[in-house]
Amino acid sequence: MGTNHSAERDAGPRTAVEALKAALARTGLVLPSLGIDDGSSLGLVNLGRVRPDVALRLAVLLSQAHDTPLEADMALEPGSARTASPGQERW
Repeated sequence: MGTNHSAERDAGPRTAVEALKAALARTGLVLPSLGIDDGSSLGLVNLGRVRPDVALRLAVLLSQAHDTPLEADMALEPGSARTASPGQERW
């Protein structure tokens, strides 16, 4: 079953925030500043600021979900851009 990227792009910021909070809660991770960016007319989501250990845990969770070891991602040279895999969109 594929992901419906069009529906994800059309989601409002409130829906996106609630979905992300729920997904993170299942992993035990909380982003305290996660919310809607009220200062933007673009409907942006504010991911907020986190401690380095929280950012690292989020990186590990995303790497596990993508089946890519974090060490492989960290081997990229600083400042190098990572490109999307074939069939994977860049957001």
